[in-house]
Amino acid sequence: MPCPTILRTLLQRCESSTASYLSSPGVAKYVDCYKEHCIYFPAMLGWFCFSVLLSLYNKYVFGQEHLGFPCPLLMTSVHFLSQWAFAYVTSNAFPKALGGDQVAAMSWPLFLSIAVPCALVTSGDVGFSNLALVRISISFYTMVKSSAP
Repeated sequence: MPCPTILRTLLQRCESSTASYLSSPGVAKYVDCYKEHCIYFPAMLGWFCFSVLLSLYNKYVFGQEHLGFPCPLLMTSVHFLSQWAFAYVTSNAFPKALGGDQVAAMSWPLFLSIAVPCALVTSGDVGFSNLALVRISISFYTMVKSSAP
């Protein structure tokens, strides 16, 4: 038998045995669990990695032993302003995909009842986190941050 034919035959056998294995009742529940829950793993891993990187960056910028930037709340405000500008431009450029048309259709009271509480909580979280990084170590900050819900 030529080599490509042998490989093709082995591949077909593997596919058929894998399909029968995955369709067995004991394994099917694990496959369903994977499809249902593990689909979020890349997003959670990305969130965790960027959270750690952001904490390290903020400690470098605000920490007294590194750059020692004296105004963490000002820098947080500038970051939020630039984030808002980017979100505004992209949601207007792609209204269907990013929900810009839904926001434009909202009334002001509805928009403010959704946006203001979220903005206050988020800005308080980030602003006070940056303010805390000026005073405490990164290991203590990470421990406190991971213990809070």
